[in-house]
Amino acid sequence: MQSALDRKRRRILLRSNDLQFLKHELAHLYLDLRWRILPYSIAEPFVLAMANLNRCTLSEAIAQNTRPLFDRWSARADLSACDNLLLLRDVLNSEADTRAALPLR
Repeated sequence: MQSALDRKRRRILLRSNDLQFLKHELAHLYLDLRWRILPYSIAEPFVLAMANLNRCTLSEAIAQNTRPLFDRWSARADLSACDNLLLLRDVLNSEADTRAALPLR
């Protein structure tokens, strides 16, 4: 483990000064603040997608994205990093009731 978000003590722990590790933990913090604290298995693919933002061509992906939110959420394990990024964007832009209804396991 190169970095960690210590929520209990409200700090980021870094074992090296690599900016990527800091960005990774800041992405976890962003999810915590914007949505809620998610199980690691759900948060990590979204954080990795945010870390690879430069590799995504979002305008093309948005045009091809026609599946309903719940269908994409159910199939999120099979989505590419760019599709996960789009899913995260759509989830964060959805109503609070919709976000609360998504199964976290």
